[in-house]
Amino acid sequence: MSKSRSPKSSARSGTTRPKPGPATGGPSSGAPGKAAADPGKTVPASATPSDTSARPLGSSATPTSSGAPSSATPPAGKATPPAKAAPAAKASPAAARTELVRADRLNVGYGTKAVCGEIGFSLRQGEALAFVGPNGAGKSTVLKTVVGQLEAISGKTRVYGGDADDRSLEFRREVAMVFDDDAFFPALTVQEHLAIVAAGHGATDVEDLIDEELDFFGLSEQRQMLPHNLSSGQRRRMLLAAAFVRPRSLLVLDEPEQRLDTGMRERLAARLRQQVDDGLGLLVVTHDPAFLSTVATRAIFVADEVRKMTPAQAAVAISATNPRAD
Repeated sequence: MSKSRSPKSSARSGTTRPKPGPATGGPSSGAPGKAAADPGKTVPASATPSDTSARPLGSSATPTSSGAPSSATPPAGKATPPAKAAPAAKASPAAARTELVRADRLNVGYGTKAVCGEIGFSLRQGEALAFVGPNGAGKSTVLKTVVGQLEAISGKTRVYGGDADDRSLEFRREVAMVFDDDAFFPALTVQEHLAIVAAGHGATDVEDLIDEELDFFGLSEQRQMLPHNLSSGQRRRMLLAAAFVRPRSLLVLDEPEQRLDTGMRERLAARLRQQVDDGLGLLVVTHDPAFLSTVATRAIFVADEVRKMTPAQAAVAISATNPRAD
């Protein structure tokens, strides 16, 4: 049985504004019902009752053109010429999307020892940024620092324009996270885990949502099973299902392809890319070139020298650094 730290998880649609609630589907504190009866266990942050308010994710006004009537009176017998419309301003697609995350001159590590080079990036709605690189390069450390789980050595991160604080209601309302932790309630079934996450974030039609995610992740027959009776791959899929059963606008995934078979990796990658195209913001660590190529819109190679790459360049780079990535 696992008592590891909660991965902050859960989500269903990248375009639906989340209700308040926690960021994960793993154990943390403050869950109602069955979970609260076990003080010795941590409680999923996702079980925290949601706030009914939701913050707008940002919008931009569509530029319109306006015509100014001519002040001159036309000669008799001639038709009045139509007013000439002013040319419409062109909106920048990037400017029209809300910035979700920004990291400026970020140095990450433990104590005063940095684990990689300096990081800087921004992420907007409808973008998927992949962190790639060799094992031990610091990718997960970067991800956890960006979302406020670790303290930066230097530099600054902003999430939704404010300090990255995974304990805040605003953060938990908007962000779902799945890290490489098997965190779960030993006494709750797969279905009960998903129900806590969905209800804790104010989702509607909870039973239908659960059925959909169990079907997608191939867990319909395991819905009444306890986590310790699942295989490691099935537990991973349970945590990922919890990431899709709640609303959110930013999804953070640490090696989501781990312990998934090839077919599930492909289906998950296609689904994530569709949600990114629909407006979801995604930060992901991956070692899988095919997964990366499908999902990412940009990439950062994490090493002593940090490099920004296209997804195609990053796929080639990680194929070279990971002998099993073929």
